[in-house]
Amino acid sequence: DLAFVLNEIERRSDETDSIWAHLQTDAVGVFGHSFGGATALMLLTKDDRVTKALALDGWMVPVPREVISAGTEKPFYYLGQAAWDDPINYKKLDKFLKASPQARKQLVPGTKHFDYSDAPQFSNLAKRFGLSGEVSRPELRKLINKAVLTFFE
Repeated sequence: DLAFVLNEIERRSDETDSIWAHLQTDAVGVFGHSFGGATALMLLTKDDRVTKALALDGWMVPVPREVISAGTEKPFYYLGQAAWDDPINYKKLDKFLKASPQARKQLVPGTKHFDYSDAPQFSNLAKRFGLSGEVSRPELRKLINKAVLTFFE
């Protein structure tokens, strides 16, 4: 649980000569893929220490209706495939975006859900099994890295 990790960092920050004392916990950015993207969104809406969140092809279906409807005033960025098999995912996301003035969505044609994990960067098997889209690994890596770094700078 990310909130637990932040609590532990804060608790340990009083230790002398500790790396923990050098970590900033009052302006944290979080991101995740799939369910991790939903987790990042939830933490953004529930924890004041989290100031930005990014979802890499986030799975919005498990996000509670009240969180979707309330939206957020904090920056949120969704980067993902052009379409999900189940349209409810983007219906929920779009409703959240409407209620969130600093949120945005970028959909990348030719990508699939698995492309937003690390696995396709290490093996061609994802392409062979149809789990990865048409975008080349170097092109996808460049796109994701640029989006993440730009958003969190």
